[in-house]
Amino acid sequence: MYDAILRRAAAAALPFAAIGFLGGLTVTISFPANAASQTFVVNRTGDTPGPCGTTCNLRQAIDAANATPDRDTIHFNIPACGTKTIPIVNGSLIVTRPIIIDATTQPPCSTPIRGDRQSLIELRGQGVTVLANVPPQNNPDIDGLVLRPGSDGSSIHSLTINGFSGGGISINSDNNFIVNNKLGTDPTGNLAKPNEVGILVLAQATGNDISNNIVSGNQASGIEIFGSGNAVFENLIGTAVDGRTALPNANNGIVISNHFGASNQNEIGLSAAQGNTIAFNGAFGIEMDGASFGNEVIGNRIFNNDSGGILLQGGNHSQVAPVITSVSRVASAFPSSPTTLVFFTTIRGSLAGAAAGGFNVDLYINDAACDNPSTVQGQEFLMTASVGTDGKFSGVTTLSTKSSITAIARSSLGDSSAFSACKATP
Repeated sequence: MYDAILRRAAAAALPFAAIGFLGGLTVTISFPANAASQTFVVNRTGDTPGPCGTTCNLRQAIDAANATPDRDTIHFNIPACGTKTIPIVNGSLIVTRPIIIDATTQPPCSTPIRGDRQSLIELRGQGVTVLANVPPQNNPDIDGLVLRPGSDGSSIHSLTINGFSGGGISINSDNNFIVNNKLGTDPTGNLAKPNEVGILVLAQATGNDISNNIVSGNQASGIEIFGSGNAVFENLIGTAVDGRTALPNANNGIVISNHFGASNQNEIGLSAAQGNTIAFNGAFGIEMDGASFGNEVIGNRIFNNDSGGILLQGGNHSQVAPVITSVSRVASAFPSSPTTLVFFTTIRGSLAGAAAGGFNVDLYINDAACDNPSTVQGQEFLMTASVGTDGKFSGVTTLSTKSSITAIARSSLGDSSAFSACKATP
């Protein structure tokens, strides 16, 4: 995760503090702040506009930061123990200048348990009122925290945001960092408190990193991306905080759409070690529509989404999925212990249209059997195999006891396919 954050920060020359969890530990990466930047301290839970002085609520702190030319920081020091809920009753919180909002600065009542991800600052909207039989134009659409043009290089850390009839966070600027927040859940990450959408990345927004968040329990999709060049990695999308318990978004986990402009070359997962968990959602794990292309899907754990793993509605040049032709298993004696057998599994397959070269196939293993193809997706990344210009690929692994194998093709342009048909293991 932090390699990608450093990469983006260096490219954009952004001073910021990146705060998140890695292996159960809180990790902070600091960059020098602007000499004239200020720190505004939130010590009240109200939402009334006004000056940020001896007493200051979050809206007042954001408005004060918007009035300065520099990248300011917002810290929290609200009295008394427990999670602090800030009811947002006066419309969206609008950010128009670069800002760091760091909810980890709210003092805990006791030393946190190692790896504890409970948020101490909750932004609560007035509830999702969208009804299935009400036209969208008649529904209110209030986002929670909005990054407007001019807010490029902002960092939003460790907030819980729920109860908004639009996006929990709406991004309409570039090179922002959305890290370790909860969108659509309670502060523990175990109960649904929906927004309409967890995170919205609007058209023209680019270079945004969305990492290590829980985006679950929302009324529609978890994350909707209408811009290009954004990265979504190491998030839990559709699960509770443990990554295993279902806490679905009612529609898709992630949507990439060009309905409002280009939505190309977004990264959903960065590597085998930096993928998302996308599971239990009410439609597809990932849906790509329109003429979007170059949206790469790699290293994710995608499983138990109701309609399937990945749907290409014309997106990614409708990249064809690979075909797994055979899975075979042989035993071989372990060299240092001839009585110990090691089982090697060989996976072979083909990919149509690979004559131009530059294709890879990512192989996944699943607990689920192939008798229910829509729920057999890509539960655990296994390995990457290169595709020859003859369209053939193969991989050998000491496969653990799983029921089935699936695959995704990736082109040199970054176009990822949907999952292949399932193939049972021996």
